[in-house]
Amino acid sequence: MTIGAIQLLTDDYDYSTLTRVINVHNHMSSPLILSKSKFKPQALEYLRMVEKTKKPIVITNFGQPSVKIIPYIPEVDKTLAELKGRVLSYQNPFEPVGLDDWENLP
Repeated sequence: MTIGAIQLLTDDYDYSTLTRVINVHNHMSSPLILSKSKFKPQALEYLRMVEKTKKPIVITNFGQPSVKIIPYIPEVDKTLAELKGRVLSYQNPFEPVGLDDWENLP
């Protein structure tokens, strides 16, 4: 439901319902902020929410940000897989590299 610039989102999880109030003009830049005491009893539900919505959660400790939970992004693994096998040879890998050892790439 949207009221002006405010949107109410309700998500049903295993043991609870979470209602979030979102500023429609600014919702992509602000993560959900929770205290540790609020996060702990419903940790699995919040983790499922991050997985589903792909939006981060910041957990605070005594009012200060302590932990940021972000969704897993598989593109990083894909990039590393593409780089695998690109090294052609190791010649003295533990020796220091001098300026004369670098070649200009075309």
